[in-house]
Amino acid sequence: MRKLLIIIIPLFFIKGSAQYYYQLYYNLELQAQVTANQATRVVSEKLYQNSYEKQRKAYDDIKEKATQVVVIKNHIYNQLRNVNSALKQGKQLEAIYYDFSKLVGNMQKMLELSGQKPQYTVLITNYYSKLYLHAMNSYENISSCVMNEENDYLMDSYDRQKILSKIQHEIKIMNGWTVHIINYLRNAEKKPYFRHIGVLNSWYIQDRAMIQNIINNYQFNLNGW
Repeated sequence: MRKLLIIIIPLFFIKGSAQYYYQLYYNLELQAQVTANQATRVVSEKLYQNSYEKQRKAYDDIKEKATQVVVIKNHIYNQLRNVNSALKQGKQLEAIYYDFSKLVGNMQKMLELSGQKPQYTVLITNYYSKLYLHAMNSYENISSCVMNEENDYLMDSYDRQKILSKIQHEIKIMNGWTVHIINYLRNAEKKPYFRHIGVLNSWYIQDRAMIQNIINNYQFNLNGW
């Protein structure tokens, strides 16, 4: 009887331990992807931390450019308002007045949204830079050419139309960039903030692709079984 118990007890433990057996697989390709992705994260995080000061300076630069654009806008308005009555009757100048009035309204919306969402404005510094560039072009054209009544060539309809067309073109571009900034800021919160940051969005895209690849492989292997 004692011998029988000695034999049964080890068999019981062997049977019980077999219930906790797992089969492990090691995917070298997946491990390589994870390692490469992690290395990219570490480097990118360091670069992003180092760029914080640059972002602060970028926001200050945006505020300065926005202020300068407003000053230029006021200058353009004053010059257009003070133009002589002969030019003021032209259809082309009336079109410029119309485009400029739209620009004034949109610029007010842009400034309000920029003040409400400064965390997003630092991500689109290039938009403000391009707006500022075209504002300066308009300022220079109006200051040096069109509104100087001492220039005899303003009496020539061809030259006058050419210069006014150039100014109207710059105002339209300014309005386009202003609307673009407004739309970006209005819709910015519709997706997570990190998706607006290039390096973080790249991580998201890489991770999503890697996860999708894992799911596809799993489904393929499952169907194969």
